[in-house]
Amino acid sequence: VRGRRLIDVFGSAEAALKTAVEDIAEQTEIPFQAIRNMQVNRVFPTAEAEIRYMDQHNIRAIPIHAPNYPSRLKECPDAPLLLYIKGDIDFESPYWLSVVGTRKITAYGKKMTGTLIDGVAGVRPDAVIVSGLAYGTDIEAHLAALRNGLKTVAVLGNPLGSVYPKEHAEYAERIVEKGGAVVSEFHSLCEMQGNNFLRRNRIIAGLSSGT
Repeated sequence: VRGRRLIDVFGSAEAALKTAVEDIAEQTEIPFQAIRNMQVNRVFPTAEAEIRYMDQHNIRAIPIHAPNYPSRLKECPDAPLLLYIKGDIDFESPYWLSVVGTRKITAYGKKMTGTLIDGVAGVRPDAVIVSGLAYGTDIEAHLAALRNGLKTVAVLGNPLGSVYPKEHAEYAERIVEKGGAVVSEFHSLCEMQGNNFLRRNRIIAGLSSGT
């Protein structure tokens, strides 16, 4: 949220980094020490290493001020400053629907997930199904979308260099191959933490027109 405030006030991250600490504090009300921590030079080698990592793993990043940043997601006040992406998809296509649910899905749940997405595909063959690639409802939604020829987007709660759960790595590859994408806000040095999966839910919802 602070990063977004800086970009909104100064126009870009580059401009914010070149602004005096006193001026930033005065114009944004961000604490003085937080600004000093942001401006230390050690962040730049880390960023350069991350760019090399992205090149090696065929990952691209869209910053929040870029014209191709997803407009629906940008409406969220805590939208990620950077969105890491594998795959090539039009985030501005109009019919994005998120489908989420329990990890411990029943046979009835599997049937209804498939039935709902079959119905969507019959009405809107250009719809995009968004979910979290987790066990249960999430993976059933992705598979139903692929089965119907719909594009689908998986939002991960971990960096894109690996897929969690690892059993779903092959599905992530299929999603990308079929014109969808795998998305995360987490850079390669982020650790796996339980609250990451709560944070990613806002991205699932933010990308979509409905849930």
